[in-house]
Parts: sequence; C-alpha cells; structure tokens
Amino acid sequence: MIERLTRVFSRKFVKDTITLQIGKGAVLVISLAGSIAVPRLMAESDYGRWQLVTTLFGLWQLLDLTGLVPGAHTRLPEAVGAKDEDALLRFMAFYLRTALIYSAASTALLLGLHLLTPLATALYPDLENAEAIVGMAVLLTLRRPLDLLFVVFTITFSSRRQMRRVATIQSLNQLILSAASVGAVLVIPLPIALVAGQLLYSLTTCTLIAVFYQRTRRDDTTIVFPSLWQIVRGITLPYPRSELGFGFSNALDKNLSLLFTLLPVQITGRVAGEVAAGQLGLALSIVRQGNFFAASVLDNLRAVIPQAVGRGDYKRLWLNFRRVLGGLAGGAGLFYGVLFLLAPFIPLLYGEKWIETVPLVQILVLFGLLATLGGVFGPLYRVFNFMRGVLITRVITLAVGIPAGWWLIRQYGATGGALMVVLLFALHVPLIVSLTLPELRTRARAQV
Repeated sequence: MIERLTRVFSRKFVKDTITLQIGKGAVLVISLAGSIAVPRLMAESDYGRWQLVTTLFGLWQLLDLTGLVPGAHTRLPEAVGAKDEDALLRFMAFYLRTALIYSAASTALLLGLHLLTPLATALYPDLENAEAIVGMAVLLTLRRPLDLLFVVFTITFSSRRQMRRVATIQSLNQLILSAASVGAVLVIPLPIALVAGQLLYSLTTCTLIAVFYQRTRRDDTTIVFPSLWQIVRGITLPYPRSELGFGFSNALDKNLSLLFTLLPVQITGRVAGEVAAGQLGLALSIVRQGNFFAASVLDNLRAVIPQAVGRGDYKRLWLNFRRVLGGLAGGAGLFYGVLFLLAPFIPLLYGEKWIETVPLVQILVLFGLLATLGGVFGPLYRVFNFMRGVLITRVITLAVGIPAGWWLIRQYGATGGALMVVLLFALHVPLIVSLTLPELRTRARAQV
C-alpha cells in the first residue's frame, strides 16, 4: 500500500497538481475573504448594480472571437513540447497584436453605442441607474488588454510545467484583486469605486508578471522564451491563417459557455430588479468557490493533454483521465454536499440582508457539480478539434434554456434565475461527455 502511494505521489502530474492545489488553497482563502467583505459593506441595491455591471461587461466580451486564451493553452505547450522557439515568438506576437486591436475596437464600439444610442434604456427600461450601469461597463473594458497579457504570461509558466510559479502567481493575483476591491468599497461603498479598484488591479498585476516573465524566460534549459522587446518587434510577423479559424472556434465555444451564467443574472436584473440580480450574483460567487477542487487539475490538464496527444499516448491518457474524473466526482460531491448543509449559515458571514440567498445557493450546488465535471472535457475536445460538435450542442442548449429560463425568472425571480443556470448545465454537460469520452476510449483501445 505504501509503495503504491509512493508511486502515485512521485508522478509528475500528481506532484504538479498538488502544488497547484496548495496554491489554490491560498487563493480560496483570499478570495473568500474578499467575496464576504464586499457584499457586507455595500447596500443590496448597489451590489446588485455591480453584478449587472460585471455581467454586462462579460456579455460585451463575448464579441471577442479571437480565441486567444484557449489558443494559448494549446499552442504554447505544443511549441514547448516541440522545442520550437520560432513558433513561440510568432504566437506571442500574434497574441499581442490581436489583443491590442480587439481591445481598442471593443472599447470604442461600446462607448459609441453608449453615447449615440438609447442602449441603457433598451437593456434596463425599468432601472433608474441604467445609464450609470452601461457607463461603468465601458470603463471596465479598459482592463481587457492588461488581463489578456497577464493570462498569456501565466500560461508560459504552466506550459513549461513550472507549477510552483503558477501557484505563486495565482495567489498573488487574487491577493491584489481582493485588496483592491475591499479597499475601494472601504473608501466609497459604491460600484464606481469597484471599477476604479479593478482597473488598478489589472495594471498592477500585468506590470508585475511582465517583469517576472522577462527575468525568468531563460530558466528552462530546453527552450528560451522571447523577450518582451522581441515580442513587440515581432508584432508584424505573419501568422498562419488557419490559426484564426482555430481561434474563432475556441472563442465561440468559450463565449457561448459564459452565457450559461451571464444571461441568467442579466435577465434577472431586467425582470426582477437590481436586488434580485445581486442575490443571484452572490449565490453564484459562493458556489464558484468550489472551483478550488477543479481549477488546479484543469490547469494541469491543459498542459498535459496536448502533450500526450502530440506523443500519441492515448492509452495512458485514457487511464489517467478516468482517474482524474473519478477523483473530481468524489471531491466535488463532498464539497457541494457540505455547502448545501451549511448554506443556512450564510447570513452569519454576509449579513442578514442576504438571507434570501440561502435557497439560491442550495439550488446552485447542482450547477457547481456539473460545471466541475464538465470542465475537464474542455482540453480534450479542443485538442481533438471537436469544436463543431461542441458548438452545436451549446446552441441547442441555449435555444432550449433561454425561453425556459425567462419563464422561470418571470415566475420565481432570483430563484428562477438559479434554476435557469442549473437547467443550462444539466442539458449541456451530458452532451459533451457523450461526444468526447467515446473518442478517447476508441483511440486508447487501438493501442492495446
């Protein structure tokens, strides 16, 4: 038994996952502290307005069909595995160019719509602060290029399997975000203060990780990453047009998946008001803390799966993937079961004004479990290039879920919004599993 445990814990994947999990533990504590402090310090209506701002910002980002982040999770590990320094430079220069062009166009377009059209009243006809909500969403778009650069620099470390550094970066990132958010509402407990705090956070973290990347880019003995100046100079380098198609498919997949949580909050705010939107947003925030169990595994899978497929090692991948899936099911089931039982104590942490969030959390534990299990299939179907089938399943899910969810929200308010989230994931996750898992099993059996 001891020998078997020793073999398990000596595996690179397991050690990397444990390292990331320790880092995620620190992130969870810091994030939880911030997520409790902000709604406690703000009025229900102001927090609800902030939820509408952030989800509107999220919906606007769905226009980003470049697929930069999913593409980086695939292309950078592939280039590292092939020891192709030219591919690294070309992708990172392409990433920078595309991020800057998209971000500038996105901000300009939303600002123009806000100033020249009745966008605010069309979105929120019954809210007095509709203009302010859209205006704050415009300001938040300014952080987008900084966040995109932070992500790609972080991926450069995970693609080299430097998971201790990734864990440190993630912990520091969450610490700065929580400090900026709590500090902002301590000064002014209004949504505009949170906007200022998040802009400061994005600028700080992007600057820090860029400096760290530059100082550590030569640390891997097998490959050297390009310098910041090389990336800037390479911004005009040509890049395969096929990458645009790959990026578009990945972006469309990612953006459609975000609709599963963004739309219910927006529809709830429009139909049931700011307070109901705040209750649903807070409940989602609480349940998302369960990402602690899956995030480190997912981060590791994003690097491991493309490398395994690149080697054609499907037999071992099939074996390890089933183990990961089983472990996640057990861990997530335990966490969300405990969260369901402890939900009545939420007002002790967040304040009595949020007591109506309790049943929403208890409903959304199903969303948490489904999202955890469904999330690990993402790296698999991307590397298999099953994007068309996945996109079709997402469109079918939204076509069924949106009208049903709208009816639920009109009938039950924030509770209907929670039911809508669960409905969307309950429809979609089984479809993804049935599409992806049999293909991996077939390829593994072919190697027996």
